[in-house]
Amino acid sequence: MKSDRAGRAGRSPTIQDVARLAGVSVATVSAVINGNIPVSPRRTELVRTAMSRLQYQPDERARVLRTGRSRTLGVVVPDVTNPFYPEILRDFEHSARQHGYSVLLCDSENSSELEREHLLQLSARRVDGALVACVSSRTTYDWLMDRGFPVVFFERIPLAGDFNAVSTDHRAAAKEATRHLIGLGHRSIVFFLGDASLSSNSARIEGFREAMASAGLAVSPDGVAPAMYSAENAVQRAISLLAKPRRPTAILCSNSVLLLGAARAARELGLICPRDLSMMCFDNPTWTAHFPPPITTMAQPTAEIASAAISMILDQISRAPGSRARGAMQWLSDQLVVRQSTGPCRQLLT
Repeated sequence: MKSDRAGRAGRSPTIQDVARLAGVSVATVSAVINGNIPVSPRRTELVRTAMSRLQYQPDERARVLRTGRSRTLGVVVPDVTNPFYPEILRDFEHSARQHGYSVLLCDSENSSELEREHLLQLSARRVDGALVACVSSRTTYDWLMDRGFPVVFFERIPLAGDFNAVSTDHRAAAKEATRHLIGLGHRSIVFFLGDASLSSNSARIEGFREAMASAGLAVSPDGVAPAMYSAENAVQRAISLLAKPRRPTAILCSNSVLLLGAARAARELGLICPRDLSMMCFDNPTWTAHFPPPITTMAQPTAEIASAAISMILDQISRAPGSRARGAMQWLSDQLVVRQSTGPCRQLLT
């Protein structure tokens, strides 16, 4: 690499300075920056090293005007305080950066109206596309698809419409989780869940019921217990169930927030996990491995979800609006992570 004296003469470095320092053409530097023409790994590294040494920053406004691309992706989530979303947002940012994109976060605060406003603003501001975990699976997004704005849904996806999405197989995951508890001898199992109308939760209910039926077990009237997405709501709901003479011996929660509520209810009632009550949840945030006791989870492959969704949205962006595929769906699998919060049913040990 050549001397980096160029660009240090009291002025901002230019693309010509980068090319001179890297020993490549201006066209090669432009190709690396825009990512629109393949460049060899060696030359790409030379260009990026030169950009770093010169502290060169491309003029984003000029690039947007020239290419029509902002190299920015919107990520719209229903609740950024849910521990699942910060973890997958990190994976989205990492995957997008590998492709030369940045990420803009929008929190819909569980409001369909705010979600629509976010999507309209992202489209108007020439963001290249959006990755969306929808607030409600009953919402229709035809208006957005008809605008030609590239969108890929992840995890929480619409129940109707011709859309592109990446999701784990929630039905299969719920069956595996329920079988894990049944295998430990539990017969009275409650499934705590949030909004039952969401695609993820409706699929999990199916999987839970199928696993119970396959084992010859009936689901009690309280066996599927809506608690919405609130730890406080889950505390009250769990207390009402666990205080009964014939209480459940295991609780499966649709996310880690509800598990926190169930765990607090168990403590208030003097129940010890897993001796008196086994508990597990979907999602696998870092804290679940350090909770007393460490929580058994169905871990969603957030890095794989992010990588697949980024690849899908970039494919859509690369195509002309009229040639963009619709209806592409990629299914991934959760992984059972067994920890100390689930154990043999005490009724079988006495």
